Amino acid sequence: MNLFERINPKRIPQNIDPDDNLSILQERTLQYIYLGASILGGLVIIAIAIREIQLQRLGLIGIYGIVYLLLLSLTYFRSISYQIRSHALSGMFFLIGTVDLLQFGMSGEGRITMAVFCVITAG
Repeated sequence: MNLFERINPKRIPQNIDPDDNLSILQERTLQYIYLGASILGGLVIIAIAIREIQLQRLGLIGIYGIVYLLLLSLTYFRSISYQIRSHALSGMFFLIGTVDLLQFGMSGEGRITMAVFCVITAG
């Protein structure tokens, strides 16, 4: 199975019952979120890496890089259960929001990321 077949949201993973429409909808929505975050995250990680290299803060590049690799791996490996993938997504938003809050304080984008975390987990 190639990359595009694996990440295609219309393909139902083997761990989902094909007759359960709600589970299929949840899985597809989560996969679309992961695909969008992977594409936008690639652009953001490049911009962050350039900024952090100029400011000589290489530790933050590692943190963002690990989160992005986790995002890519969860986008690709859809055989992992929905619960683990959804909790990992909210955990990534929490981690990025916490790092941003510690780095920039309340004037930075960490507060926006934490607001997104609240919206995602309020379900």
